[in-house]
Amino acid sequence: MATTARHHLNQIIESAIDFAIVVTDLNGDVTDWNQGATNVFGWESEEIVGKTIECIFTPEDKRIERAQEEMRLSVVDGRAEDERWHLRKDGSRFWASGEMMPLRDEAGGHQGYVKILRDRTRQHETGKQLSEFKDRFETLLETVDTAFAIVEVKFDADDRPVDYRFIEANPAFERQAGVNLRGKWVTEFAPDLERFWFDTYGRVALTGEPANFESYAEAFGRWFDVRAIRVGKPEERQIAIFFNDVTDRRMAEERRRASEATARENIERVQLALSAGAIIGTWNWDLPTDCFTVDEAFATAFGLDPELGRTGLSLAEVVATVHPDDQAGLAAAIDSVVRSGGAYAHQYRVRRVDGKYYWIEANGRVDHAADGTPLRFPGVLLDV
Repeated sequence: MATTARHHLNQIIESAIDFAIVVTDLNGDVTDWNQGATNVFGWESEEIVGKTIECIFTPEDKRIERAQEEMRLSVVDGRAEDERWHLRKDGSRFWASGEMMPLRDEAGGHQGYVKILRDRTRQHETGKQLSEFKDRFETLLETVDTAFAIVEVKFDADDRPVDYRFIEANPAFERQAGVNLRGKWVTEFAPDLERFWFDTYGRVALTGEPANFESYAEAFGRWFDVRAIRVGKPEERQIAIFFNDVTDRRMAEERRRASEATARENIERVQLALSAGAIIGTWNWDLPTDCFTVDEAFATAFGLDPELGRTGLSLAEVVATVHPDDQAGLAAAIDSVVRSGGAYAHQYRVRRVDGKYYWIEANGRVDHAADGTPLRFPGVLLDV
């Protein structure tokens, strides 16, 4: 298996033309520098090892501490991509595409960073082989957070991709997939996988054109950020896949969009209520102290002492007029928004000063501190 893995690794490196590989410690000081990096930047290994990686960044990027930002993002997101100008030893610039990833030991400890960079100007020959760096690169594939696999794409008689088999996969791939897929065809465990995945990987295997995309796999119920490149000889129909599970980020974005939509709807309702004169009153709840203040209109509507409304009531005093059948639902809605933060809207019945129950809608929001601590809960009551 190790010999096979090295064979496929050789294929990747032989196919990765114009790639420089730079390894740094936690401070950003260079610890390894391959021949490809020498070809691209001009520095020999003995000239650059021990120096800061900032030397390959332009003056304007140094001023904004771009190297440090890439290191930070690589830890937070698993990798930090860049498309920017870089500097050679002679001071000339070239446009590069690359990414930085955290380097970890077998126990998962953070050891440093690896930056893999492609010279897109193609002004320097990079024909020298990366043989002295193959063992290091193999270790990197085993330790980076980005999932990696090599697959063989299967085609029918009409060159239509119909399946693909996992030949190699690094530990990160198996962690994200949740199973050991080596040697298995994807249709064995995901028979309903969308056609998109076969067509995309098949196109890469046939044409050699890389693919970079983000898509949802219904069969796995996950979102993936994927890069795919062809490796080996074209007739072998093999591709290397790098991917990250971005489901949590996509779900967070969806929750944010939903929250923003709810907030917009609440604003529209309040604006309509203002136009119709349906505002009952406003409140502000200081959550750390459980101090609930209301305006005079709110206090008058529910027979509360306006002076206490100004100085502060407890939540229990305020909700005492809520209809018994609605108290549990109101408590659950309040508890939910206090924990999650953001927009709030809830309808329930309350007993007003005339002794009758009326339907109202409470609209507001909960503000959290940077550490997630609930701070304040302002809002408005509408007569519905």
